Amino acid sequence: MERTLGEDWCIETTADLSVAVAVSVIKSAHLTLFALLGYSYALSCSGHLVGDGVLGRIFRETVGSSQREAEELARPILSEWVHAVRPLEGGAWGVGGTIADGSLLFAWTGSGQPWAAIVRVPLGDDNDFAVMLPCSSRPDDLVTYLDFLRSGSQEIRVKLAELEPEAGKCGVSEREFPVRWPKSDDTCDLSDRL
Repeated sequence: MERTLGEDWCIETTADLSVAVAVSVIKSAHLTLFALLGYSYALSCSGHLVGDGVLGRIFRETVGSSQREAEELARPILSEWVHAVRPLEGGAWGVGGTIADGSLLFAWTGSGQPWAAIVRVPLGDDNDFAVMLPCSSRPDDLVTYLDFLRSGSQEIRVKLAELEPEAGKCGVSEREFPVRWPKSDDTCDLSDRL
């Protein structure tokens, strides 16, 4: 011990927070869509899938469990949703896409219908996440969303939308642009412990 007193010391604590973070940011994005899109989102098949099929199922299957048991029970449920959550390193998105500014990115089908909404969930210190959730009430669009999550495709076409929930307004930009949604880099496999 005495020999190392003059050396620099570093104490490090590590923890696997991938399940807790995934659940938290999916919940935040889901509540953001509910706040911005209202009951039409919450009662749609997309809102039901996220609210009851993912978040509700995790709650029902983990209630009363220890933290470690809850994480292990949640992993298989979240495994299909691993590509719905992307880290935004260094503020890559810039500003916007939050409940505070009322803007979202919508992914569009070739027929001109939105099939997913992308929400930015700010965690501070440039540790933001982008969360892509289904947003349509059309079953075909829900299939498009799930197919995208399961596929190797990494490019989507999006439009920026400015929403004013109190006024019941949603202005969608005419300009459509491509966005890369990576599925290999920085992907956490929630089926295995890190």
